[in-house]
This record gives sequence, structure tokens and C-alpha cells, in this order.
Amino acid sequence: MDFPKQMEIEKRNSPAAGRNYPGRGQRDAEEKDLLAAHFNRLFVLIFAYCFEIECTRVYCKNYCTTPACVMTAATILNSLDQTVDPCEDFYQYACGGWIKSHSLSEDAVMFSKMTKRLADNLHIFKYVLEDESFELKGEAEKNARILYRSCMNTTRIEERGARPLLDLFKKIGGWNISGDFNINDWDFQKALDLINNNNLASSFFAWVIMADLKNSSQNSLVVQQTELTLDSRDYYLNKTMDDKVISALLEYMTKTGVLLGGEEHATRLQMQDVIDFEMKLAEIMLSAEELADHNLTYRKLTINQLQMVSPFINWRHHFHSAFKMVDREIHSSEPVIVFGLDYLKKLSELVTAYLSNAKGRVTVANYLAWKLVHSSLDHFSKPFREAGHDLKVAIFGGDTEDIRWGTCVKDVHESMGFALSAMFVRKYFSGE
Repeated sequence: MDFPKQMEIEKRNSPAAGRNYPGRGQRDAEEKDLLAAHFNRLFVLIFAYCFEIECTRVYCKNYCTTPACVMTAATILNSLDQTVDPCEDFYQYACGGWIKSHSLSEDAVMFSKMTKRLADNLHIFKYVLEDESFELKGEAEKNARILYRSCMNTTRIEERGARPLLDLFKKIGGWNISGDFNINDWDFQKALDLINNNNLASSFFAWVIMADLKNSSQNSLVVQQTELTLDSRDYYLNKTMDDKVISALLEYMTKTGVLLGGEEHATRLQMQDVIDFEMKLAEIMLSAEELADHNLTYRKLTINQLQMVSPFINWRHHFHSAFKMVDREIHSSEPVIVFGLDYLKKLSELVTAYLSNAKGRVTVANYLAWKLVHSSLDHFSKPFREAGHDLKVAIFGGDTEDIRWGTCVKDVHESMGFALSAMFVRKYFSGE
């Protein structure tokens, strides 16, 4: 069964620890930069108009003199350092001007043309989400604005504190660290279905609907491994609890657990077990280079065949629990594309071994709950958002306090990217 291209099911992967949003201290500077950019563009447009008139009369009819071309040429020229001989230092010649005009602020971890473009785009996203005069089309765009406003309502967020997370725990059977949890009543399949299929987090694996890379006319279910708490598996491989990053990760997880009602010593011990479990996951995961080689990792099979290879969950039930929301039946014969089938096979063996005893079941339950917590912290009160400060310092060498609107724009983009992108296109490319 093919999935229609217009069918939009967006999956949200858990955000990586230490996401860098622009710092609050940068906001005034950014606004000044934007104002300066507008004046520069006005100057370039006037210059282009005069230049085009002169060129038409004299000698350069074969050159592009439209405002877009002149602005592009000016951008390139401003990026050069023409005081340097390109034969001696081509990098400084090609990029020196750009580096000089874009100094790295004290609270920034990195800055590049890509981060500048992202910052520019974020301002456009912010405009279309905030400006009441910008016309919204369809329920998805209206919901995107509602989500943004909810995220920006920090007064309400601070008032609610940990309550939203505690309410989520009830849906997945509780959390051993925050109390009110009975491992005998806990249902692994139900917890995994709820977390993965309700846009709460991605645990163990992620799935989407996308075009088959080997037959672009067909859309298919696609499954592959997802992220750990930290960006890269390399942070976990051959490491101990004494490692700087792992130690900071444990502190972050412990602080968060205590904020949710856990006793500090017991929370630390259980979080150590979760990190140890993540280390085992890292050992069986594919490297980024392996995942990028689709010829190596691509496998197409049916859900029934996937069930035989990786039986730690009921795959048909898992997908059916998601598609029943859109009244779509999923059969065992449904094709599914897997990138990294060997990972799912080893994952099944690892999880099955943990689920075979009470302590292991508690660890898996804690891991699923932790994935939910970690992916949600930006939405909760300030103590939760600050819990990961030391981890960001350990990984990046610094930390910045997030601009709230930047956080909220990114959250909307992750959750409702198609709707926000449509709004962006209408604003930025209007009339084209």
C-alpha cells in the first residue's frame, strides 16, 4: 500500500543536548544588524538603478545589473580580503573580509554563514507567527501560531512547573524515579507506542513516511536508529563514569530527576544504569558514515519479515497505533524500508535481555521516561532548562541562555515544519 504524498505525518526526534540558540544578549545586536542590513539593501538598490542606466548608455549591456546580481556581487566582494595575495593565503583572501565583519561574540559557541542564514530565517518565521496581519491558510498554520503562543507564555509555564511532565508519566505507566510506579503493571509495548507515536520523543528507533530511494514514485514506511541523549555515539564508546562529558551527563540527569521528585542518591544510581544502557546501545548503533551509505544500509522487507528479524516489539501493532489516528489500516504485508537492519536485530536482543529480569525492566522503563523528559525540557520551567548547563559547557566549552522566541520558533518548525515553511514561502517569495 502506497502512502499519498499529501499525507503529512511529521516525527520529532529528541533535541540533542546543548542546542545552541542565540543568547538573549544578542537580541539588540541582531536587531541593529537587521536595520543596518535594510539600509545597505536600499543603498545597493539605488546604486544598481543608477549603474544600470549608465551601463545601458555605454558599455556593459551583457552584464547582469539587476538588484539581485549587484547584491550578490557586493556580498562576494565584502567577503574578500583583497589586501592578501591569494597565492600566499587563499583562505584569508577568500574569507578574511567575512570573518572581520562577523566577529564571534563571547557567549557564542560558533558562527558561520549557515548560522547567519538560520538567524535571518528565524526572524522571518517569528514575523509570520506573531504578526496578526499575516493571513493564515488552513488549520495547520493556525495551530502553528497557537503552539508558538503557548511556548511563549512563560508565565504559565513557570506556574505549572513539573506538572506537565508528571501528567505525561501517568500515560506511559509512571516513572520509578518520581514515584507512583509498579514495574509489574508497566507495559513496554504500550509505553513505546505512546512515546514514539504521539510526537513526544523517539526512543530506540525513528520512523517516517518518505519516498523510496530506489523507487521515488512510491512512498513507504522508513525505519532507522535514532539519537541517544548526546549527539554522537562517540561520546559513549570506551568511556567510564569518570569521563568529563559522561560525568556532566549524569549530573544533568540526576538534577532533572530530583526536580521531578526523586531522592538524589537513588536517582543518581538509577541514572547510572540508564547511561550504562545507552553505552550498550551506542556499541550496536551504526556510525554516521555507515548511515550515510544507503547502498550498505538499505533493506526493503515486509512488516512480517521485520517482526521475525527484530521481535522485541509487535511492529504491526506499533504502526497501527499511529495510523488509527488517520483511520488507516496497517497489514503485516506492508512494505517497510529499514536503514540498518543489523542494528534492529541487535537492539531486539539487547532489549529482550533487559526485559527478562526486574532490574533490567526498571532500567528500560527509566530510559523511555528519560527520553521523554529530555526531549521536553525546553517546554518547562526555568530550573529544568538550566539543569543541563554543565553538560553544555563540557561539550561545547560554553553555554548561552536561550532567546525564548528562538526556542519557540525552532519547536514549531520541528513539530509543524510543513505549515511553517508554507508561511515562510508566502512571506519571503511573495509575488514570485
